[in-house]
Amino acid sequence: MGEFDQKGTVPTKYGTRKEYGDAIEAVHGAGMRVMVDIVMNHKAGGDEAEKIKVVRVDEEDRNKVLSEPFEIEAFTKFTFPGRQKKYSEFIWNYLCLIHGGCAVVISNGDSGVKRMEMGKRYARKKFIDMMKKNPAAIEINQEGWVEFFIPAGSVSVWVEK
Repeated sequence: MGEFDQKGTVPTKYGTRKEYGDAIEAVHGAGMRVMVDIVMNHKAGGDEAEKIKVVRVDEEDRNKVLSEPFEIEAFTKFTFPGRQKKYSEFIWNYLCLIHGGCAVVISNGDSGVKRMEMGKRYARKKFIDMMKKNPAAIEINQEGWVEFFIPAGSVSVWVEK
């Protein structure tokens, strides 16, 4: 939040951490409260590439899988070099979305099925949508893959049942 070097700049679009804090204090000084709406662990543009498994889908129908799973390199590893381990030494990778039996699935605007590799350690485990947009539980297949249905333009948070 505007405290560390983030790929060549310290300020975010909200300014530096100090400017952000000063703005909140000014609002409080005017007798108002501040509500901050954040998305935890919302990440893009990782610091390093890592190998992950994906499937190719039809561009016109993303629910139609066109390939077997294959490996790609994706910039999904976050080492936060500018932070220099100040608050945490934790390094994020693609498994952080599903770490601890939780998967966050975001719709790109279309409703439908999103296919994701959860990993064989979750094979045959059931997940439910804690946002209650999907009443039915789903089960991870024996290869560790799952299909999540999510409504258009929404976020579903699936947790292990």
